Amino acid sequence: MPIPLMRKAAGRLFGTRAADVQIEVFLDVQCPYSAKVWPTIEQVMAHYGPEHIGLSIYMMVLSNHRQSWDVTLGLYGLAGEDDARFFRFLAFLYSRQERYFNGAFGSRTHDDLRRLVVDLCREFDGTSPEQAASLLADDNVFAAAKHPSRIAALRGVWSTPTVFINHSERDDLGSSSSLNDWRATIDLFHS
Repeated sequence: MPIPLMRKAAGRLFGTRAADVQIEVFLDVQCPYSAKVWPTIEQVMAHYGPEHIGLSIYMMVLSNHRQSWDVTLGLYGLAGEDDARFFRFLAFLYSRQERYFNGAFGSRTHDDLRRLVVDLCREFDGTSPEQAASLLADDNVFAAAKHPSRIAALRGVWSTPTVFINHSERDDLGSSSSLNDWRATIDLFHS
């Protein structure tokens, strides 16, 4: 089966693709290291602003995070084409990660997980359970959520968080990096 053509780029964008600095970050919604780096990514966005960087987020589902796929479907479904909503809902999900982490789901079922995702959508913005369930079953949402993992495979990304700046992988930027660490690298490219 051929890869479906996406209506927009796979990465969810903050800023502009025309900026001198293009940052790509591969994250997993269930990864504790991705959750740890998220506040610093928010600081990077606030520090540089949307006119000075292009920051693309790619959600990659890691095999050892069995709840990640359904939560990622909820993220893509609820955000739709709205990148700003995507970023807000991702922050919301990271702040509640303990509810869908492996330990919390050790003896729970897939139906339990789907109900939790529906509940998280409702808590985020009042989305009705029927609408959230419909989004989780939508083929277009499935394709949108799957596409970033294909990009990750093509780029050789196997763990999260993984950061690229101007197409170069940055092993020095990760979950323990501060805003100053990010600035030391970004400012080399930023005019």
